[in-house]
Amino acid sequence: MPGFFCDVYTTECGAAGNVVVVKKMLQVLDQDEKKLFFKEVALLNRLSHPNGVKLLGVCHQPVAIMLEYVFFDFNLFGEENLHVSSLSDFLLIINDCNCDGFHDLVNHAAVEIIHGLAYLHSKGIAHRDFSRAG
Repeated sequence: MPGFFCDVYTTECGAAGNVVVVKKMLQVLDQDEKKLFFKEVALLNRLSHPNGVKLLGVCHQPVAIMLEYVFFDFNLFGEENLHVSSLSDFLLIINDCNCDGFHDLVNHAAVEIIHGLAYLHSKGIAHRDFSRAG
């Protein structure tokens, strides 16, 4: 969220110890920022797509949201218990893996991204075209 100052954590939640992401505002500077935060909550709450992260909960004090924890699992490439949750971590690890079939995975990922973007577009949610950013 541009303009917001948040800390993002992963933590275990519930008796099963499921890992979740918590995005907590460091401070609410004014009512407009608080409104923008809850606008994001409302937007996330109305979305439901297999290729999108799910909103799991909201806290008003402190102002925070809990999201589904999503990661890439390297089991496909014979790397047990190895997963990453960011593109930068993925790029650091991918060069060290035996990635037979990686091109098929990239093609599959591209199709899934397109499906996710089409869903957002169908909901009237704008996404930035970075190819035109200057």
